[in-house]
Amino acid sequence: MSSSSIRRVAALAATLLVTAQIIMLQIPGGGSEAQAAASELAPFQRVWSRTDEPIAAGKVARTWMWGPAAVSDLSYEPYVESPGGQRIVQYFDKSRMEITQPGAPDDGLWYVTNGLLVVELVSGRRQIGDAASELRTPANVNVAGDPDDTSGPTYASFGSLLDAQPAASGSFLTRRLT
Repeated sequence: MSSSSIRRVAALAATLLVTAQIIMLQIPGGGSEAQAAASELAPFQRVWSRTDEPIAAGKVARTWMWGPAAVSDLSYEPYVESPGGQRIVQYFDKSRMEITQPGAPDDGLWYVTNGLLVVELVSGRRQIGDAASELRTPANVNVAGDPDDTSGPTYASFGSLLDAQPAASGSFLTRRLT
């Protein structure tokens, strides 16, 4: 996947909402391998508090980075470079938080990282290492709205746009997702 494709998917991610049911249905094993210890929750809570608690408290008016609350418990998922081949993850409405190297110094900023969840849902490639992935089926579920609404775009419907040439600056956009 080219870097421009990744940037396009990342831009789309800012507008996409993901429900816990969709995440758990579309990522087999997502969060089910084993539950992480409650003591590992503090770094995730700190990141959420720094970015999204001001929204929840009504102190700022902007979009959520993660969402109003976690939609899963902490869990372990396969990741080649993590100790024991497992990293700690937690899913939110808009993204996934990860601790890939729990033995690294907790610098308060980069210890918890943001996953490529939307990239995985669009491409069907689940990241299981820095350079390793599993090929799965792109998620044929709605990006937003009711799960039974067949009129909206699915994550899979964005796959055809990953390598599309960008529209010329100033041109009218007339293409529709089907």
